Amino acid sequence: MTASCSSLTTGQAAVQNLLLAGGYAGLGFLCLSHPFAGTHISLIWAPAGLAFAALLRWGPRLCPGLWLGAFAVNFLADLSAPMAVGIACGNTFFPWLGSRLLHRCGMHCRLDRRQDLLAFLAIAVVATSSLTALNGAGHLWLAGKLPAERWLNGWLYWWLGDAIGTLIVAVPLLTFSWRRDLPALKGWRLLETGVLLSLLLALAFLLFFSERRIALPLTASPLLFLPFLLLSWIAIRAGLGPASLAALLVSVIAAIGTLDGLGGFSLGSPHQNLLMLWSYMATLSVITMVITVLLNELTTSRQHLELAVSGADQGTWEWDLLQDRLQLRLPWQERRRILSLGQLYQLVHPDDRRRLTSALEQHLDAGQPTFYCEFRLRRPLRQWRWIMAKGSLFNRDNRQQPTRMAGMLADITPRKQDEERLRLSASVFAHAREAIMITDADFRILDTNDAFTRLTGYPRQEVLGRHPDSLQPAAESLYTALWPQLKRNGYWRGEIDNRRRDGSRYTEQVTVSAVLSAAGTASHYVAISSDVTQLREQQQALEHLAHYDSLTGLPNRTRLRLLMDQAMADVRRRHRWLAICYLDLDGFKPINDRFGHAAGDRLLVMVAERLKQQLFGRDSLARLGGDEFILLLELDECRGWQPAIERVLQLLCDPFPLAEQRAQLSASIGVVLYPEDGEDADGLIRQADQAMYRAKQAGRNRYCRFDGELERQDRLRRQRQQEVAQSLAEGRFLLHYQPKIELHSGHVIGAEALLRWQQPDGRLLTPPQFLPQIENTPLDIQLGNWVLAEAVGQLRRWQRQGADFRLSVNISPCQLQDPDFVPYLERLLEGDSGTVAARLELEILETAAISNLEQITAIIHRCHRLGLRIALDDFGTGYSSLTYLKQLPADVLKIDKSFVIDMLDNPEDRAIVQAIIGLARAFEREVVAEGVESVAHGDMLLALGCARGQGFGIARPMAAGAFEHWLQQYRPRPYRRQPAPSPGP
Repeated sequence: MTASCSSLTTGQAAVQNLLLAGGYAGLGFLCLSHPFAGTHISLIWAPAGLAFAALLRWGPRLCPGLWLGAFAVNFLADLSAPMAVGIACGNTFFPWLGSRLLHRCGMHCRLDRRQDLLAFLAIAVVATSSLTALNGAGHLWLAGKLPAERWLNGWLYWWLGDAIGTLIVAVPLLTFSWRRDLPALKGWRLLETGVLLSLLLALAFLLFFSERRIALPLTASPLLFLPFLLLSWIAIRAGLGPASLAALLVSVIAAIGTLDGLGGFSLGSPHQNLLMLWSYMATLSVITMVITVLLNELTTSRQHLELAVSGADQGTWEWDLLQDRLQLRLPWQERRRILSLGQLYQLVHPDDRRRLTSALEQHLDAGQPTFYCEFRLRRPLRQWRWIMAKGSLFNRDNRQQPTRMAGMLADITPRKQDEERLRLSASVFAHAREAIMITDADFRILDTNDAFTRLTGYPRQEVLGRHPDSLQPAAESLYTALWPQLKRNGYWRGEIDNRRRDGSRYTEQVTVSAVLSAAGTASHYVAISSDVTQLREQQQALEHLAHYDSLTGLPNRTRLRLLMDQAMADVRRRHRWLAICYLDLDGFKPINDRFGHAAGDRLLVMVAERLKQQLFGRDSLARLGGDEFILLLELDECRGWQPAIERVLQLLCDPFPLAEQRAQLSASIGVVLYPEDGEDADGLIRQADQAMYRAKQAGRNRYCRFDGELERQDRLRRQRQQEVAQSLAEGRFLLHYQPKIELHSGHVIGAEALLRWQQPDGRLLTPPQFLPQIENTPLDIQLGNWVLAEAVGQLRRWQRQGADFRLSVNISPCQLQDPDFVPYLERLLEGDSGTVAARLELEILETAAISNLEQITAIIHRCHRLGLRIALDDFGTGYSSLTYLKQLPADVLKIDKSFVIDMLDNPEDRAIVQAIIGLARAFEREVVAEGVESVAHGDMLLALGCARGQGFGIARPMAAGAFEHWLQQYRPRPYRRQPAPSPGP
């Protein structure tokens, strides 16, 4: 539907909207020609069904047409333009909202499922019609067209009209399709449906177009309910679409006849006649839908049952012993076969016929309760399938002779194949070259094969019932670590160094797998072992060549990466430091060229031996290649690497004996520290290489520490923290105050204390410019406590001057979770009679509150006991979960200004603001909006239900003296409540 709608041109959409507006208006004028209450309420409002069907089938692009039709009907019905606009908006918005909800519920427009019918009745007929009626009756009351004492009746009649219109008009428009329903009516079904429809229409004309003297006996007779039977018949044979269309025709005939004073519903007052007609029409529609849904469910259940039997690969059989007539439906055949017992024996494998005869005799003659037999049955092309036949005798004659048996058949060929595979597995177990051991769930040995005895030297009878741990010394056993992992994962594979019964050592490759029971738990374990001693020795030799330098015996580049990973994990766990030192020999190439490569190799070996002398504890040394080495030094403190590097430089400066001469060397070393300089091993090596080159550029025979961006940022952070601490000591922080007002009256109800940092040049820095640098530090708590003390002192001074408003203070997450936070508050408020606490409000960030919900909730409760109020600041930017909001005992929600500022132009932000206001009202919380930048913002907030706000449109933050002067000069200016714009379709 979406793709087809998007491909429509603007002209086509406009034509559709105009046609819909004309249809809506035409039906509306027709329905209002016989009003029920006053002149604007009809008990049968067909346009409601047209609106709902149009939105469900063709989407929200038809909203303009619906609105135009609704406006035309109400405006031409002697309603003012504003009232007509209001009713048209409700008649468009609520059906659109209902259609959206039905789409979200996954409703099928064919209404062929129970959940579709229930959703349609609940949302479309009940909820949407109720809301539309509420909107319409409310506007009629405002327009003076509906007296207050009759408002409830007016709402009820409006709802009844919309509900019946939705039932009789929307259902056929949604469910009937020429391309789907008419081709399905073929042959006799088409003729049958036509006859039923003709009888139904003829009966409707007879019941509702007869004169009163004829209508009275007809109404009292069963003929009045015959249309229900005919409609049900049509629904069963043709489906809901044609049946609902027939119900619509009957309803139209009944309505015309009743309104013209004819038929069985014209015998009472006009109101009584219309109410009886409403009940009759509603019953027709609902019964038609219910019967169709129940029929579909029965059909679906039958299909599911057939699929289940077919999917289970089972068949049935029934044997009439008197007539020797056997009805057989085999699992691989859909049709039943009828044959005699002798013919069945011709299909049974010759080796199985005696077994079948014996099973029948034991059941019929020996009194065995159940007949059971497994045999092979021939299929076409002489394919044999194993069949399991099970059944019982269920009928005997007067002489107690068996007359009838029945039962089921199942194709058990896969099971027989599995049994054959099990027999083959047993043969493999006995003759396998690998040692196989089977244990129970408690790892007690149940069985072993001959290869196990050859590998371990233990005879089978000696190990049965023992635990594998007992077969070798406990000190050398790895089973202690193996079994817990095996229980957890169900699988283990690895190598174990073991000992045979005679004490000789060997290495075995072991694969252990869990065998699961039907309940999914391990019932047995199977271990397959092979002797890999020679392979292990060869592998170790190859691994040494792959991971160690062949010249010096030092770890190579490949091994270095493993050593670094291990060392980094170790220092991280032990909270230590790791120095990665990249060493390059100075002057090695001239020596190599002068004395030859063999002498150069000997020199490298001597260098490696000297460097090994500097290794202590967990230190490591590796050769990257050529004359480059890497030293890994584990340190207790950050600066501990310098003495070690200086010793290395001094050691390498001593002459090396070479070819009856002495060679002089030096080294350039680059140093990085983990974790200070990074977390990536390759990156740390690159950084150390860069530092080594800087050492060479600086003159060689020296070391250089890597100086990266992280170091620069940390230095700036520490510098900023020192500046903040110094400014706090010098008193260069101050508070500015921004007023909060009541939007509908303009009265000042409070203020928010905002921190400012006075710079030497006179500039004022706001919190985002310096608070991130001190976040989660002791300085964060010190500065927050200063703000609290300053704000409480200012509030006391203002109260002594007669001011009576609340003052809110922002609390950082670190300060809020400080164990001394509440005791500090108690000390600040000590000596007060409660007036300061009653006017003090603490603002905490929503994200901070939710990060540690239990702790923050306990702190808030303690603050409440002191008389303080709690506000959730920047609400909407964090989780905004209903669960968290329910659990947090906050008093006020502050809407973040990022939503408020853009809400005039951004419907999404406006929807978020409206949602937060709704949440606050639902949870009985006060709500304050930040970011009131203009009069339009205030008007909009007031219209959305927010009564309090603050922002530059009211006043900018100002110092205490300026704030007092502003209060004296301030004249309240109420904001005007403007109608909130409706969300777009």
